[in-house]
Amino acid sequence: MKNIYKIAIHGVLILAAVILISYTGLDIRFSSLFYDKAFDPPWPFFDARVFHVIYHYGTYIPVALGVSSAVCLILGFFVSSLKKYRRRFIFAVLLFVIAPGFIVQTLKGNWGRPRPGEILEFGGKYQYRTPFEPEFGAFKHKKNDRRSFPSGHSATGFYMLVIFFIYRRHGTFWLGVFYGIMMGLTRIVQGAHFLSDIVTSFFVVYICGAILSLLILRSENEKKSLDNGSSGQGFS
Repeated sequence: MKNIYKIAIHGVLILAAVILISYTGLDIRFSSLFYDKAFDPPWPFFDARVFHVIYHYGTYIPVALGVSSAVCLILGFFVSSLKKYRRRFIFAVLLFVIAPGFIVQTLKGNWGRPRPGEILEFGGKYQYRTPFEPEFGAFKHKKNDRRSFPSGHSATGFYMLVIFFIYRRHGTFWLGVFYGIMMGLTRIVQGAHFLSDIVTSFFVVYICGAILSLLILRSENEKKSLDNGSSGQGFS
């Protein structure tokens, strides 16, 4: 029960951050730091090599982690040495499929939130909408039109938190956070996502990971907590 309360508190804190960012104008102000209409496109760092590389290749590592977990899960039915890690593989696969896969992609295709580059403030044709003002049906429009919320690249980056949930080392928590922020900042710089999109992606992956960890890895995590002398639960 204590862990459930802790997950709930973390979830409320992250959602509070999304609300604060959305309704104080921080979304637009932060994106405006990377906008200059004198350029074409009006996002000066859009084609910067470092962001180009991160955008195109940054998802390879977390995707490889998810796919290799699925492969190892299947091999576990035939290779005896992998059987003892079956719960970890199940957890890794489910987190990958549910969080950056199903939840994030479903929201992106249906929420209808314009991207920064699509709103009036940045030369677009749509009004700015907070994450709490959905316009369902964006999937009927052209590809990538009004698909800002949440960020798929960021969610895939935050999937690196899977290492933390399995091994419960604080260093791996910050590794996952850093990777997700790196992916998210790249998309903000390119005018493709708002700051609140990135924080929401973190919320989805972290909360899904925490719940799945409680359901699938509980016995392992309790043992680690005793060994480490702490709960090892996220940023507590």
